[in-house]
Amino acid sequence: MQAEKTKYFYILLIDAMKRNRKCHLNQILLILIIIFFTQCDPRNALNEKEVQQHDSLQKVLKNPELDQINKELLKNPDDDSLYRQRALIYMNHKQTDVAIYDCKRAIKIDSNNAKNHLLLADIYFAANKTKLSKDKLEEMIKKFPNNTEAYLKLAELYYLVKQYEKSIEYINKALKIDETLDKAYYIKGNVYKESGDTNKAISSLQTAIEQNPQMVDAFIDLGVIYAAKNNSMAIQYYNNALRITPTNSVALYDKAFFFQQTNHADSAAYWYQRILKWYPHSPHVLYNLGAIEFAIRKNNTQAIEYFTRAIEQYPEYAEAYYARAVVKKEMKKIKDAIEDLKQCLKYKTNFEPAIAELNELERK
Repeated sequence: MQAEKTKYFYILLIDAMKRNRKCHLNQILLILIIIFFTQCDPRNALNEKEVQQHDSLQKVLKNPELDQINKELLKNPDDDSLYRQRALIYMNHKQTDVAIYDCKRAIKIDSNNAKNHLLLADIYFAANKTKLSKDKLEEMIKKFPNNTEAYLKLAELYYLVKQYEKSIEYINKALKIDETLDKAYYIKGNVYKESGDTNKAISSLQTAIEQNPQMVDAFIDLGVIYAAKNNSMAIQYYNNALRITPTNSVALYDKAFFFQQTNHADSAAYWYQRILKWYPHSPHVLYNLGAIEFAIRKNNTQAIEYFTRAIEQYPEYAEAYYARAVVKKEMKKIKDAIEDLKQCLKYKTNFEPAIAELNELERK
């Protein structure tokens, strides 16, 4: 493992020397110091978090794709796309510091390539450095005033922090450049949905679909809006999403849940069972099946089986313990119900329904 890490830092050294024949002595010395310390077992001085980061880096260094990019970089040290590719690998493995470093190197090689700047903004965001991400995107729209991606990423950032007017402002700027941007209408639809303007949300999401009939997320979001109105149009939108991606877990679940909420228990159970065929380890699906068996079909034994399976998949599922306790109480299994309520409160200490049930059963 240490040999792999040492190899990595030697690559950095060689790379630096190839890119800059006048590489400063102190830079080389710094890399050599790093190499020296990697010969020691880092676990002697690292805390648990640092050990996890170290182990994660080791996994990255064994990545065959990374090895190939490093070989290419030795041949082509001035290829900014290679640094961008390597940064993506690091980002995907949560090694954001080295990913940022590689992005900055790519920008230094070619500062006129917008892709380098966009990736750096993405990595800042992935590293939870949202201000740096915003600053980079604002810098971008000055340097690349027609880059719609930068405007839309800024719109998404403002959407996430609930600054909806700023989000709409950047969306509209992007649409002035290209009025066919499906993503712009999609983000706008979500902004309107979150800010409570349902009619504008529906209009924007439908426009997104007109621009891109394969936009699954827009179909699902429209389904959610109509489901909140108890409008059966929701099913049509979920079906359209499933026509594009038949195993889409969100569309499948939302469709089943809509049937459950509108008292179509058989249809709901049918779609929940379909979900379990593709996603057998789905505790919330198992929980909902248990709820249908208990509340609608009055099959307590089957309900307990589903709640138990949900707990097996997710041992900290407080609501499932509570639901199973309620069924056991119905079956006069008071001692078992009390035990489930205690388990529920172990994982969700302030769950009022469980507290009330436990107090009632312990008084008996």
